[in-house]
Amino acid sequence: MIGCRALLILLVAVAALPAQIGDLDPLVVEILDAEDRRLGGTGLPILFRGKRPTSIEQLQGWMRVVAAPAEEENQDRDASVVLPPSPRYPKTQHPSNRMLVIRCSPHQDAAWVQAVVQAAWVLPWRGLPDQVQASPLIQDVRIGLLDKNTRTPVAVSRTIRNKADGTRSRCVELLLRIFAQEPHPPTTRPVVLQLGTYTRPLGTINGYRLHPTNADAAKFDYEPRLLGFRFREKMGAIRKDDPDAQIKVIANPRVPFVVLHSVLQLIDANELAAVFDGYVSLRTIRSLSRSYIDHEEPPSDPATTPPSGQPAPGQGAADQPAVQRAVDLGLAWLLRSQSQDGRWDADGFVHVGVDGMLKGHGTQDVGVTGLVLLALDASGHGAETKGSYAEAIQSGLKWLVAQQDGEGGIGLRADSQFSYGHAVAAQAIIKAYGRTGATWLKTAARKATRFILDAQNPYRAWRYGVRPGDNDSHVTSWMLAALVAAKAADLEVTVSSLKYALDYLDALTDQETGRTGYIKRGERPVRAQGRRLSFPAEASEALTAAAMWCRLTLKPETTDAFITRAGAELFSECLPTWDATGSVDMIYWYWGTRTLKVLGGPPWEVWRRRLTHELLQHQVAEGDHAGGFRPVGAWGSEGGAVYSTALMTHTLALLK
Repeated sequence: MIGCRALLILLVAVAALPAQIGDLDPLVVEILDAEDRRLGGTGLPILFRGKRPTSIEQLQGWMRVVAAPAEEENQDRDASVVLPPSPRYPKTQHPSNRMLVIRCSPHQDAAWVQAVVQAAWVLPWRGLPDQVQASPLIQDVRIGLLDKNTRTPVAVSRTIRNKADGTRSRCVELLLRIFAQEPHPPTTRPVVLQLGTYTRPLGTINGYRLHPTNADAAKFDYEPRLLGFRFREKMGAIRKDDPDAQIKVIANPRVPFVVLHSVLQLIDANELAAVFDGYVSLRTIRSLSRSYIDHEEPPSDPATTPPSGQPAPGQGAADQPAVQRAVDLGLAWLLRSQSQDGRWDADGFVHVGVDGMLKGHGTQDVGVTGLVLLALDASGHGAETKGSYAEAIQSGLKWLVAQQDGEGGIGLRADSQFSYGHAVAAQAIIKAYGRTGATWLKTAARKATRFILDAQNPYRAWRYGVRPGDNDSHVTSWMLAALVAAKAADLEVTVSSLKYALDYLDALTDQETGRTGYIKRGERPVRAQGRRLSFPAEASEALTAAAMWCRLTLKPETTDAFITRAGAELFSECLPTWDATGSVDMIYWYWGTRTLKVLGGPPWEVWRRRLTHELLQHQVAEGDHAGGFRPVGAWGSEGGAVYSTALMTHTLALLK
């Protein structure tokens, strides 16, 4: 994950700290507690050479002046070149021959340490859309607690190394997550420990206490009480399996630094290498900065700003050739994964489980087959009559039609996800009929549409099954999407059915925020069983995006402009981010793309650039699963790699 996102990595081990590196004094940055008396006036809780910056960009400018990486006498000539000559930086640059020392208050958010590291570290020159630009190129970073008495660091950080034989050690992710609904002071902030992205959490640190004279001695309040023992036991098992294994610590920005620091020390005490992820978005830092400064100031050093007229890395127009290549690779993976009977098997594709391409549930075959066919249609292959795509589409459609019962339902009614599967499969069949006019699809398309209308609750909407009496916005949105396709294919759709469903979505939409709820106004999306903590609903606006698309598509002339603007603002505040801290929601990204493409304007362009960057960075690049997308996210365990690859390939096709 870190390699794919080009994140910053630090290897942490307990050691003493020398006064300087080479012949140059280190750069010392202190991150202060919110109650520190030196925080009078305005500025971030950061102290650098007696001054407090008002932004991370300004701090970076100060460090660049001191480190002076453009000056040859200030460079580590033994280190590899990190920046070749360019119009912007005419001299070849090596890392600065200086050390960065970060001393952080135990109660401060880990985000501040991450931000300082990111501002000073040797950044990969691919540019994330929300990272600090123009690094001062510091190559040696050491972090530690800001002890109340000695103010000396207690841990050392350096870059990650491979084994002596050139092979890579086993790397296990340790996630420190925060899912608290309400704000908590640092000492009672619940931190969930999860060892591995696809596993259940080990437990929660519900708070900590500091030793009265030694800030480094933190005592944790574990839940369950045996969590500490269980964690050490897991460390021992990993060390036994591979003594050179590395534990990659990915912390939520709001984790108190003493918790992060103590976990790093605990890993080191178990004789394993701890790798600290130092990436944090500028959006997060600017959000945390609001309590310290009243406004954001521009960078003080022009070196931190791209030249006039040039977008920052990751912020330019979407790379259309790269997007098309990614779509083609995704479709190629899907074609390789098709079963002989025509379906796409959620739990039985080729090389299942390799390289993180995990299987889903076998009951999802109808739904994922429909998603694949919709991806092929969105990519422009829906009307083809010859070639490999045409053959795959025809065999997939025939399989879906064979799953249709006498009443028009597609799939097994006993499955709890039947309504979703039918809505997706119906949409695929209806769109194929609309594209081709094939007579063998006409009856199936009509029956699928009729089933949707018959399954609707009287004067209301849909949920699970036929007229179940209750409703929810997500099933309703998928059913409406199928009816939109039916209208386009000139199939019979009653106007009242659309009106009742849209009225229901309006009733679930908060008139002030624009957020659409699940079964109550303003309620957040649901999550697959066991994934509520791993992928918090607060990181998604999927329901709002789906409902907005329905309104913009079915009644654009009467849609409330204020609600639309409010919804767009929600999307802007929750832009796609593919990381291991619970922000991946492919359903949200899919519906958000459909919605903002209809809406257009600046919100669409920002979303398009951001999501394009994220998807291109995280598509599997090589091996048996080249072109696929790993099933990370709230519903990845249900649909598996076929679901994730189909949905993200479809989304990429919409981003072109």
